[in-house]
Amino acid sequence: MEGSKYEKKFERGCPQGSQLGPTLLKSVMSELLALSDEDNVKVIAYADDIALLVGAARHETVIVRTERYLDKIKKWANTYNLSFSPAKTQVMSVKGGVKPGYTIGFGTERMLRE
Repeated sequence: MEGSKYEKKFERGCPQGSQLGPTLLKSVMSELLALSDEDNVKVIAYADDIALLVGAARHETVIVRTERYLDKIKKWANTYNLSFSPAKTQVMSVKGGVKPGYTIGFGTERMLRE
């Protein structure tokens, strides 16, 4: 401005309820959602809540995949100077699967493979 340069480092994000907040969050989150490049790993986000879904036949494989993607997510968060709340973070392990010969259709409908 008038031959002078001014810099301001932002230390906080947009105020809650701001008009620009959702647009900025969407642009940042789109990069996170693109991190899953495997069929059995999915990143899902709703507003500022994130779910990492990892599937595998063996327990050890799930652990390795989960750790690899958590490292990617931490790197992404560090890029944008974001942090996660350990108190709001949970892990849920679900064991089981679909019986051989069956597939899951829309909703809870099951169809026999032909």
